[in-house]
Amino acid sequence: MDLFSRRENTCPMCRTQVPKVDETLVERALHYGAKANQAGNVEERDRFCGLALDGLQKVLDIKPDNLSALFVKSQILMIKDQPELAVGVIQNMIDLDKQGRENTQMMLDMILEGEKLESMGRHSEAKQIDERLEEFERNGLSLEHIGAGKGGNIDLFILLADSKKCTNDWSGAVEAYRSIGEQTLSRGSAIQRRKMIMGLCHCHFELSEYDQAITLGDLALQINRHFPGVHKYIALSKERIGDIEGAKKIMSRAVLYETPWDKDNV
Repeated sequence: MDLFSRRENTCPMCRTQVPKVDETLVERALHYGAKANQAGNVEERDRFCGLALDGLQKVLDIKPDNLSALFVKSQILMIKDQPELAVGVIQNMIDLDKQGRENTQMMLDMILEGEKLESMGRHSEAKQIDERLEEFERNGLSLEHIGAGKGGNIDLFILLADSKKCTNDWSGAVEAYRSIGEQTLSRGSAIQRRKMIMGLCHCHFELSEYDQAITLGDLALQINRHFPGVHKYIALSKERIGDIEGAKKIMSRAVLYETPWDKDNV
């Protein structure tokens, strides 16, 4: 996802409309993020990142569970070469998403129970449930969570894994990818599945687990052999186990199926 070329005023994670007050600050942070991406030097990059983070903090000071602001913050931190801090932000998002889902389900269950009690004439018990729901609202119970569309919160775990890879925490990245689970992944898109499998392939290569890397890489090829970089870690793994001819064969396929002018394919 090209976060910094977005034009619509929606949350980049759940795609719901961003509230007007938050919208300006989040969109401004996206604008600064785009400028940071295009900066000609580190000082200019960090200046724009700082402006983006300052604006996002104003949103988070008012609403700490704003997933849109947290998501953009994690990406700004990655641009600023602070993946360790990005990992913390993304993990916080995962925790908030989980809690928001649980809270939302709890309130839906309570509403249904209240309606059932009301229909049975047990008005005093139904009223108690209404009072509890009102108390939750007064206390600001967080219902923030990623939309339940195709793929759910898979992107969060992919983001977490990608951030951990930037810190060379390859085992942690594997754990993040595996946290998605087969059942959840089966509901995801082909792009999400390919990102996870390619990410695992890279991690297992870095962990010197070459047979696993080759197996996963072959699976990624079945999904999309044209995607940039899909052949790379299969070839490198084959080279590490002494299969030089196999490595050459894989890279010759990369020239055919991937971008031919990619320096990795030369």
